[in-house]
Amino acid sequence: MGRPKRKVISIVGLTRPTPYAGIINDIQIFLKPSEGLQTIVDALSLMQIEAPEFYLPVEERVRNVKLSEYDRISYAHGNSVYMAKKAMERGRVYCATVLVHEVKHMDLEGTLTPKKIAERMCDERELDLLKRLGDEKYWEMNPPFTMDTYLAWKTYERLIFEMNIRPHNSDEEPSILQP
Repeated sequence: MGRPKRKVISIVGLTRPTPYAGIINDIQIFLKPSEGLQTIVDALSLMQIEAPEFYLPVEERVRNVKLSEYDRISYAHGNSVYMAKKAMERGRVYCATVLVHEVKHMDLEGTLTPKKIAERMCDERELDLLKRLGDEKYWEMNPPFTMDTYLAWKTYERLIFEMNIRPHNSDEEPSILQP
């Protein structure tokens, strides 16, 4: 029923990437197997096979996937996506939504879109991917909410995060309540 799952064996460290063979461009993954390398490969493969309209923009914009220095915060900088450890622990579907979310941020970079509107647009893009993948894949993330309430939950999570963030001069990671 589908293509066999890609397996990746990485013999490289953080200084040399493991390439993910894309359709047009390769994506370099700067993760060790213990850091979630296979989860990112599975997320890219899932999108490439089951949601190519979401995969292709990721391949076009993202050149590198690296480990975020924060446990719970993923972000994009330049043509790299920095994936949080907690995101990778939530599995391939969640990582796929993070990649799609960050690519939307890349698309909005340089526009005058207000931050809250940009976040909502990125969350909506995540939901579009989840709808495309369907309920079975959605529940792989083990979410505490239904797909119908996904955007409300994302807004709630962000509000809780913003209420718990530490001052900018702190070296500590901002805290967030986990669902």
